[in-house]
Amino acid sequence: MSYVPPEKIQALKKWMKSDGRWFDYFRHCLPELDEAMDEHPEHVPCPVHGGKDGFRLFKDAEETGGGICNSCGAFRDGIALTMFIKGCSFPEGFEMVEEWRLEQDDDDEDDEEPEDNVEKKAKPVEYNEYAIKRIDWVVKMAKSPHERLKRYFLYLLAAKRPPSIWAM
Repeated sequence: MSYVPPEKIQALKKWMKSDGRWFDYFRHCLPELDEAMDEHPEHVPCPVHGGKDGFRLFKDAEETGGGICNSCGAFRDGIALTMFIKGCSFPEGFEMVEEWRLEQDDDDEDDEEPEDNVEKKAKPVEYNEYAIKRIDWVVKMAKSPHERLKRYFLYLLAAKRPPSIWAM
């Protein structure tokens, strides 16, 4: 997974915040934070680099999942904290939290998923062939087009990746 739609991020954060589920997630998936949760909101050694007392979870960490290290910086939510501790990218961190959420949903089969969390099916993009041909013609017929613009249009036409304004 390389791109995470903003709707999915917001839905996950909303679900995690609803019952203060971040600590449950941390207990199951990030045992490195056990001491920080036990001492919450007091300072403890950083789960990544150690030290004496440079790390703490935010006061609202049960709802946001956020924490801060005096050396490494602030992590505003549980996904950012997952990325910090596991040393992974945003999509990987998101996927870890999402997998845990799905496991919890499997455990709660009787509960229906709120409509906000239902994934919207994306419609396939249909390109307007007339617009593509017309732009190709304009580029070819232009007496002195701006060179960067011409290269841009030629790239799009060669890659068959017209911008979204060409799709209808």
